[in-house]
Amino acid sequence: MSKYERLLVHKENIMRKLSVSEVVTGVGIFGPRTNEGTKLKLKVIGYWLLTAFLLFNVLAGGISELAQRKDLVEGMVALGYPVYFIMILGGWKVLATIALLVPGFTRLKEWAYAGIFFNMTGATISHAVSGSVGTVRIRCRGLEIAIVKTLVGGEKTDGFIQRF
Repeated sequence: MSKYERLLVHKENIMRKLSVSEVVTGVGIFGPRTNEGTKLKLKVIGYWLLTAFLLFNVLAGGISELAQRKDLVEGMVALGYPVYFIMILGGWKVLATIALLVPGFTRLKEWAYAGIFFNMTGATISHAVSGSVGTVRIRCRGLEIAIVKTLVGGEKTDGFIQRF
């Protein structure tokens, strides 16, 4: 066994002992534990729950728009939009969902979140102007979730919001 391999084994043994003593005593290398790890875990779980809910809705909407479901087409025509606009929105929604699920690409994710926000605000305003009040309430709830998720969702780095 080389000197480098022995150092690696020694390091692993030390780390194993530290993790065991930390679990047993509740005291880490740098002093007593705080509940910051729990808060972080809850924040991450909340982030991913909101992300899953938002992306499921966006992806389902995009797929139904690409499939041009009859009720969706009738609704868009009633709002005054041309039928080809449905395909454009559906394609962008599917691409936004993919962009948000792929790791990295922070700038692309920011654009995807912005696109979802513009889509939801535009849909809310369109339904409000047309007078379909029940749909406006549902859209506002989805919009609230998107806003909360965008504001709470990431950790700040260099002035930009970096998402997972």
